[in-house]
Amino acid sequence: MRVSIRRTLRVGALSGTPVEDLGVVPDELHRMTRRDLLEDNAGLFDRAGLLLKDREPHTVSVTDAVSVNGSLKLKVKAANVDRVDVYVDQRPYASTDLTDGQAAVTVPVAAADRAARIDGFEAGRLVAGKTEQLP
Repeated sequence: MRVSIRRTLRVGALSGTPVEDLGVVPDELHRMTRRDLLEDNAGLFDRAGLLLKDREPHTVSVTDAVSVNGSLKLKVKAANVDRVDVYVDQRPYASTDLTDGQAAVTVPVAAADRAARIDGFEAGRLVAGKTEQLP
């Protein structure tokens, strides 16, 4: 038995962040065409562009993280998200509604490894996710 695992990482400003943070739930099917085969997926890219051009991006990020008296204070910023759930070192710590796309979250006990995962929701539906290493 052989198993192959491939991990895809982002480049540029998000360099090193796994693409797998949120993942993709497909709601469109594109069957490969002759054009895709002969022109390096040109038809696929055209169709994807049409599907994505009118959608608003959903983003979440930690803009500041400070340790204070054993607690961890995080500032979270988001776009097109009305609630965030915060996990630190894979443990759930907070769920909070956003005001003007921002929220302050205090984690009562500063974690050891200090990686934060922020899941963003719009109308109760998971639409964004990001994992960041904290200082």
